[in-house]
Amino acid sequence: MNSPASRLTDWNELSLERFPPKADRPVIVRVPEADPEEETISERYATGDHRSVEVRSILDIPQWEQARWIGVMLGLQHDLPIVGLHFEDREAGRQIFERWRERFGARDAKGAIHIAILRELPGRPPSHYAVLLMAGTEPGDFAGTLVSMPSRLKLLEPAADTNLRFFLDNYPAGGSFILVPTYVKENGEPDLMMDLAILKHDLSIRRVADIGKSDLEIIGVQLLEQMEARDGSPP
Repeated sequence: MNSPASRLTDWNELSLERFPPKADRPVIVRVPEADPEEETISERYATGDHRSVEVRSILDIPQWEQARWIGVMLGLQHDLPIVGLHFEDREAGRQIFERWRERFGARDAKGAIHIAILRELPGRPPSHYAVLLMAGTEPGDFAGTLVSMPSRLKLLEPAADTNLRFFLDNYPAGGSFILVPTYVKENGEPDLMMDLAILKHDLSIRRVADIGKSDLEIIGVQLLEQMEARDGSPP
């Protein structure tokens, strides 16, 4: 790995967080976590009050609970940027990526998996950032429609922004990157499961102050606000 993010000490971990529902544009409604993953990216169904709900999901909630996403690795391999999702349960993490490759292929050409790095978090040190995972779509596609978009957000709190700056300096705007499951071995070295890598072309890198109410990343902003309200003001 041509990256400073290659040791266990470079990982930043936080307990898994979830997106709470809020009335906004588009309207986001929560899917109960016991519900299984939808078999297609988008599926419409009727609710008890006869309103239609558009479901967009890339997450098998029980599988993610089992895998326990606890960190993110940013680095380079053969000059290609890598985003590693670090799972505590190696086999469950592999199963998540196996399922993604079955659904979206080894190259996610349509951007079905949306990944965003949120920077300059309000009230937090410049080194802190968050990574948002959810289905890829444009909120404007759902004007006037109730939408359910299960998501995951990981807050990273490193003391320095060395790894993040290294990654951003080597990631050209609109360029390609590799998404891969990772696991830390007993000797402390990261295990990049490159046999399950997914090539992507649409990494979103956003300053929180620049995110508008119609942007997909507003979901991450809402979650960060809920975390602050729950836990108190950030350090």
